Amino acid sequence: MSTVKHSGENQSGIDIQIRFIPLKAENEPEPKKCKISVLVDDKLKGTPDNLRMLEIPMITKLEREGETFVLNKIKLTNTIFHPKGWTKADSLIPRLEKYSMFMENRAKSDFMVCQRKARGEFVDFFEFTARDSAKVTTLKTQQEDFLTWLEEPKTLMKLNYINSLTADPEDITAGFESSVRDYENSITYFCGQKLWTDHRNTFREHKKYFFNKIAKPFTMCIVDYNDRMREYGDTLRFLQPPSRKGSKKSADADWASLEMITEEDIRTATYDGLPKE
Repeated sequence: MSTVKHSGENQSGIDIQIRFIPLKAENEPEPKKCKISVLVDDKLKGTPDNLRMLEIPMITKLEREGETFVLNKIKLTNTIFHPKGWTKADSLIPRLEKYSMFMENRAKSDFMVCQRKARGEFVDFFEFTARDSAKVTTLKTQQEDFLTWLEEPKTLMKLNYINSLTADPEDITAGFESSVRDYENSITYFCGQKLWTDHRNTFREHKKYFFNKIAKPFTMCIVDYNDRMREYGDTLRFLQPPSRKGSKKSADADWASLEMITEEDIRTATYDGLPKE
């Protein structure tokens, strides 16, 4: 265990992927960046004043790239997805396309594999018969076919998203939205198995670090410290959800725990990280 106490931490020997003050190895080259842009108003031309642009670092593999992946996801969410209204089922494919834009080489291919695994969870739960093997293959490998199938009331009922084939249209729509949200979470879950060193405990360890291991650096002004603590607290909501040993399905993960980081929690952690009087 290292005996070095890093800036922003109150003890030595801490091993965590996302630190309060990021570490930078000597002579480490600047990561390759990608530029992502979307139209502010889809009815107008792509002139500079009608573009919303974002520049983020690229990754070539998923292994141990949890910090970059999550920070890129947060920036895409805040800069593009929310302003564009890309938050529901009908914008899933554009969201996934934007994620894939900051990946190349093995990262991009592994991201596609994670999507196939996620589709496989739904298809396997449906329990097709042996004579449907061709359809099963199509649903697992073709995303648009999968989403079309997922939207069918028969599928939603079999997967327990609605109670009846004659459910109200509003209930069917809500069921489809829930199913797509779970599908996106499932993709995140399988990516997380590669992104994090110990994916089952990623959230637990980072939450413990946030509440107990952070100390305001002497040279950091209080405004920057408060901003960084809020940023770190918000980041916890995007981490891999905790799961039990032996769990292999995304549904087994405790997704609700990610929503349990409150404003009061962030304020308390921020206060506790200040120097003792």
